[in-house]
Amino acid sequence: MSSLAETYALGAGVTIDKPSIIEKFFPLEHDLSKVILLHASAGNNNFPAKIYDYYNEVITLIRPALDVAGYRIYQIGGPGEQPIKNITSLCGQTSIHQTAYLLKRCALFLGNDSMNAHIAGAF
Repeated sequence: MSSLAETYALGAGVTIDKPSIIEKFFPLEHDLSKVILLHASAGNNNFPAKIYDYYNEVITLIRPALDVAGYRIYQIGGPGEQPIKNITSLCGQTSIHQTAYLLKRCALFLGNDSMNAHIAGAF
């Protein structure tokens, strides 16, 4: 049984390939293998169940151990997102392509169900 996309592609005479995203370099002062990215929003906040309310508390708890190990935490997301305390915000500073570049190379991604989580999962 084929999917709707496969049936459409067959009818159109095209093939389905693995999805990809164009990445664009984004400079950070730190080695990306020691960078943790956090996305605390879920895009449009129409689904409050997708939002985790305790990122500030979690960061306060884990930050000392991460500092000792040399890790840096950066918040990613769109402009106007609620900042998380004690981490560097990149919100509104990266394009989707630059965000993909960072997500592919970071040590860890933390976040809610969002486009960024799906991009990180694909990598």
